[in-house]
Amino acid sequence: MARPEVAPKACCEANTADLPGNKKEEKEKTMTDSNFEALRDLIVNLTNDIGNIKNDIVNLTNDIGNIKNDIKDLDKKVDVGFAKVDTGFAEVKGEIKRIDEKINGWEKRLENSEKISYTTLTALILAVVGGIAKFLFSK
Repeated sequence: MARPEVAPKACCEANTADLPGNKKEEKEKTMTDSNFEALRDLIVNLTNDIGNIKNDIVNLTNDIGNIKNDIKDLDKKVDVGFAKVDTGFAEVKGEIKRIDEKINGWEKRLENSEKISYTTLTALILAVVGGIAKFLFSK
């Protein structure tokens, strides 16, 4: 690759423009009173904006604190609700046990009643058969 050639004058101008004592640079750096006024106004506006942002941050922090308190209150209410539900489940379990015991008692009574019924029916049938046999064979 061939390097582009730079004219000597352009090279020298580039070097002198970078020097601190260059008069062109000093002219550009001088600020007028209107520039200072504009800069001061800009700084005042920025300061006001920063103050507004700080106020907004304080408001947001307060809002976050309020939200945290609301969440704590809701947590307490949910915990109370869960405690009530747990108590209700315990009561229901107790009721189920009682009903279970009653059903077991009824089953036993029913079994006893069935036995008594079968025994009574058998005795009745035997009595009828015995009566018929006595009637038929007693002559």
